[in-house]
Amino acid sequence: MARDGKSTQLRLLVPTPLCGAIIGKGGATIRSFAEDSRAAITVSPQDKQPLGIPDRVVRITGAQDQLLRAVALLLTKLVESPNYTRFTTSNVSYGPPPQVSLLTAVLSLLLLASWQPHACACRIANITM
Repeated sequence: MARDGKSTQLRLLVPTPLCGAIIGKGGATIRSFAEDSRAAITVSPQDKQPLGIPDRVVRITGAQDQLLRAVALLLTKLVESPNYTRFTTSNVSYGPPPQVSLLTAVLSLLLLASWQPHACACRIANITM
């Protein structure tokens, strides 16, 4: 929960074949990420995924420091996946980009500056504060 009593929700679009890496066996990996970051992390159910949409929604809710820690953990796990490079060059568009907030800018810089400077397999869908 943020200091002002409000939490922030970040939604990431992650290619479906990569979601198993962040969920882990029996949900162990995603639970450990939630415990470590103290953020709530959920992945949309695969059976509720609209036909033709190659991504699932990963929702992260918490204070900004919790979001940043959760994103760092998720991305570290994603880049370790042997399937990761298959998705770093895909260019999928779901419409106009959302308005960029400070948190979006920080997360974008974190994504670009850290793991792979030229590509990232997940996209920020939106942020709700």
